[in-house]
Amino acid sequence: MGDNVKTPSTAPHLFYRLCMGPFQKLMQLCCRKSGKDDPITAHAASLARRTTQLKQLNEHLVFCEEIQRKTIASDLHDSIAQTLGMGISRIKNITESGTTPGKEDLHDIQCVLEQAVREVRSLIYRLSPPILDDFDIDIAIGFLVEETNAREKTQFIYTNHVKDPIPLNHALKITLYRAANELLTNIRKHAGTLEAKIVLSVTDQDIILQVKDQGKGMDTEKVKNMLDGGFGLYSLSERIQNFGGTLTLDSAPGQGTHITITTPLQTKESAHEEKHAHHCG
Repeated sequence: MGDNVKTPSTAPHLFYRLCMGPFQKLMQLCCRKSGKDDPITAHAASLARRTTQLKQLNEHLVFCEEIQRKTIASDLHDSIAQTLGMGISRIKNITESGTTPGKEDLHDIQCVLEQAVREVRSLIYRLSPPILDDFDIDIAIGFLVEETNAREKTQFIYTNHVKDPIPLNHALKITLYRAANELLTNIRKHAGTLEAKIVLSVTDQDIILQVKDQGKGMDTEKVKNMLDGGFGLYSLSERIQNFGGTLTLDSAPGQGTHITITTPLQTKESAHEEKHAHHCG
């Protein structure tokens, strides 16, 4: 298993090398043949910047995949593997003693196995939350906050201003759920506080997720580089932009952090209509 954990997938690298490499060379050739103020040059420069952003996002995907594999391996080792090892050890002691196991011995082994099952289910839930298949995004985020508070002893407060069901297309629902999870994780790890407010609301056109804490805060000028090409917030911002949305950051050292994610409402119906219109076109 160790080899699998250490070896990242090469698929993103192959995509960039096969698709973006020749394109970037073409843009460089256009720039050399055109004048400085030529519209083609400006367009080529814009495309070249976008190519660089795609390369950085590709690197981040590989980085995130590696981190996720290490996290899963660590969870398996620290929880399930040790719990099962404890159960095996108790069975081995009983076997080697040559005595008939009593009710108490069997009960202890049963408790160990039940603990292992709970740990497996918890890991499965974190990898692919089934709640996303059964409930709307406002309910799913509410469960996420409750589960995080119970597991991490945090004091996150969730306010749901959504009154009517929002049948979002699945891709946007997953993106918003993962975004909420990442932002809450960042607060636990970096903000120096276990308190935060999460607010979900909708307008006629947009769905808005706000996450606010009163922790350490940050220098937004330094963090701006993250939005322009670094990891973490950059990846999240890119994913939101793919849905036509925006991520705004309001923070200062010692004054907490306020992040707002705004995306156009994309329902299952609108997604189907767009797909149908595309095929008709």
